[in-house]
Amino acid sequence: NSDLSEEIQLGEYVMQRKCPHREADLSVFGEINGQELTCSLHGWRFDLNDGHCLNAENRPLRVRRRTS
Repeated sequence: NSDLSEEIQLGEYVMQRKCPHREADLSVFGEINGQELTCSLHGWRFDLNDGHCLNAENRPLRVRRRTS
């Protein structure tokens, strides 16, 4: 069992470390392009404004903009 509460900082954002799809480590596989995060392992994409998944319903990413 992995710890889904662990967070990482990626660019201007703080987010859960594990992708909601297959728990890939987003500190390794996460790529930010504009307002979108892509997990490059399987191509899942997330809107960084609210964390909703652009590939599937009910698989949100916990994300917030970093406060300096």
